[in-house]
Amino acid sequence: MTSLRRHQNALLRESLRTTGGRAALALPALIGLAFGIASSAPADNIVLLTLGGALIGAVFVWARVRRRAVERALREWGTPLGLTYASRVTLPERTRWLRQTDGKTGVGLTGPLAGAAGGVCHYSYYTGSGKNREEHPATFAFTSIAASDGLASLSLGPRGGGSLFDGLVGFLSSDREVEMESVEFETRFALWVADTTDEVALRRIFTPAVITGLIDDPPTGRLELAGPMLVTSFQQHLVEPADLDAIAAELERWATAVRPRYPSPTGPGGATG
Repeated sequence: MTSLRRHQNALLRESLRTTGGRAALALPALIGLAFGIASSAPADNIVLLTLGGALIGAVFVWARVRRRAVERALREWGTPLGLTYASRVTLPERTRWLRQTDGKTGVGLTGPLAGAAGGVCHYSYYTGSGKNREEHPATFAFTSIAASDGLASLSLGPRGGGSLFDGLVGFLSSDREVEMESVEFETRFALWVADTTDEVALRRIFTPAVITGLIDDPPTGRLELAGPMLVTSFQQHLVEPADLDAIAAELERWATAVRPRYPSPTGPGGATG
């Protein structure tokens, strides 16, 4: 049984043991029954109104249970790590993907992660409209690194794997795709930076050794730098401990790779080869 389902089952039992929980389930059914009787509806319609009200009550109770189960699952994973639950996480810096998809961050955890202040949070953006409206859920893991005037932001993702995002980025006149010296890197990845990006600062991070590491062991999700923040993004809203462990390890992996090559706030430093 998954962690989320375990919490859902426990919360549902807790809810049905309380007067408020039972009322939330039964009241819509009673309202449907009373309306049917008051309107002198046929018996079949009264039954349908009662069942419809019961269904509305069940949907309401389940939605509340699911929200609270997500909170419990996140707290269960994050509390031992010193992370604090938040009903809405606001990233200190908005990455290029956030600016272009224009979605919303949701629940998450904040505190020490990958060696500095950071956290994890859920994110959703939408495409289409009406019947074609579609939600795209994701989970961010982020941590602080030193800021750099020459490299304010970048976005690295699999080429073709994020065609929607890459297409949106391409419309921005302030963005450009960088070509690296490796043909295999160019085939597998798309690297976008702002026009103002300093080439020396960029190549301080994307050294031949780092490029080889990216090819041999690609990132699990998208990697982005936004000011002093390193952000990794993954598909779906993740809550299971194994999944959260995996994204925390992935963030740690790239934070460890990036920090020694990033200028410190007081001056240049770190490896350059």
